[in-house]
Amino acid sequence: MDWALRIKDLRRARGIRTQAELADMVGVDPVTVSRWETGRREPDIIHRRRLMTLARSRDGKADRAVIDMVRLAPGTAALLESDFDRTIAASPELCRLQGLTHAEFVDTRWRKNVSETVQIIAETPSLGSMLQSGEVIAISLQAVAPSVKGAPYCVRSVFSPIWLSSGELVLHLAVSVLRNDLFTGPSIDFIAWEGA
Repeated sequence: MDWALRIKDLRRARGIRTQAELADMVGVDPVTVSRWETGRREPDIIHRRRLMTLARSRDGKADRAVIDMVRLAPGTAALLESDFDRTIAASPELCRLQGLTHAEFVDTRWRKNVSETVQIIAETPSLGSMLQSGEVIAISLQAVAPSVKGAPYCVRSVFSPIWLSSGELVLHLAVSVLRNDLFTGPSIDFIAWEGA
């Protein structure tokens, strides 16, 4: 595949005027985009995926599909801003666990209501850059999740980054509720891409 041509076509089709703008959308510096467009380098697998996502989602339909996938999920899931402060979408089961409607769930500022374990993740200074660069491809945690209108519950959760067509990084949250007797205490694991 001719990545140089494909990236130039992508910028033209999406109305991305500068290499710096595209660089910001995929989490690299403008010099890297310049090297891609001149054919001196090719994007690695993570940046190829981000570029392909941008190419496919010209009108926001892919973004809408991701949001609907979470809103209609049969399990416990959410889509969060990368700073963990706001929920973009939540599954009916997660809303039920919190004792909230979807609208209430999305309107709640979560940063102050999350477990101490999630606070540690949210306050990790380099987390955003590690997710942007693909150095960390997921975060797995086990914790006691506070509930806004119900009892706390034990969870095993996986946070995975998703890039919207705007280039915004959001986090997909998949949650498994644990029985209290299976909870072994809080833990955090940062999952790295093996090719890094």
